[in-house]
Amino acid sequence: MKSIEKLQVYYIASAGRSGSTLLDIILGNSKSTFSCGELTNLFSNGYKKNEYCSCKNKVNECVFWSKVISDWIDASILSVEDYQLILNEYLRNKATLLLLKQLVFPSQQFSNALRDTRLLYSLIAKHSECNTIIDSSKSAQRILFLRKAGIDTTVILLKRRFANVLNSTKKEFKKDLKMGVEEDLNPMSTRYSLLIWLLDTCLPIIFSFNLKRVKVQYEELISEPTKAFAFVINSQFDELLLKRGPFLAPHLCAGNRMRINDEIYLENKMSDELNNLSTNDMRLVKFLSIIGVK
Repeated sequence: MKSIEKLQVYYIASAGRSGSTLLDIILGNSKSTFSCGELTNLFSNGYKKNEYCSCKNKVNECVFWSKVISDWIDASILSVEDYQLILNEYLRNKATLLLLKQLVFPSQQFSNALRDTRLLYSLIAKHSECNTIIDSSKSAQRILFLRKAGIDTTVILLKRRFANVLNSTKKEFKKDLKMGVEEDLNPMSTRYSLLIWLLDTCLPIIFSFNLKRVKVQYEELISEPTKAFAFVINSQFDELLLKRGPFLAPHLCAGNRMRINDEIYLENKMSDELNNLSTNDMRLVKFLSIIGVK
């Protein structure tokens, strides 16, 4: 098994509907790099609910994840249920204060969860034969969790304009597991969308203090990928600058429905249509723009 000291995790932190799955897939198409998707949902959605991997097999039948999960269950201290309980209890915006307490005075269960998280990343590296893992779980709290676990983490702060995020949160999708939609997605209220966007944009900046981190603007990722990757690119990712696709998504355990597509491409330009926004939504977007919140 690969030593955890030799692993590097690129952790994508962002608000929902900001393009984290797309960025995950692009980075995962480079050498010696493996895209996990939203790894925090591997056991809750993948193992327990047996939802679809991007390989179009259910996670428990997936040639990759079935091996990782089986080996993890054999070697972990916590059960799947207890491990997921820790993630659900502490890795949420509402539980930030509880998480901070655990980071200073960790319970035995919390310490076990940290150890089992290190094990999970090691098993992913072992079975993928990759030293670099991309995790697009998005949660700001997971940054602190990985830091406490002693995992070498580079945080990618992915930001998308609020107007576009809001437009996306107004869409409705019906559950379709084969198409990568794990549950009904109902339109969000404007107030809730703004609150979550602010928290998920600001908290990762705070929690990644003194860690390796880079910033990627979603709009630049689409229009000028060379510029968007200017601070994240090293020799490992150089070839990504030369193409807009096709990008493949072999084994993303969870994430945006696009992961189910056979091939993923970067569009040449973003659509400026905000056709899901009401007049009041547009007024809010304009006001926020005036005060510098975009």
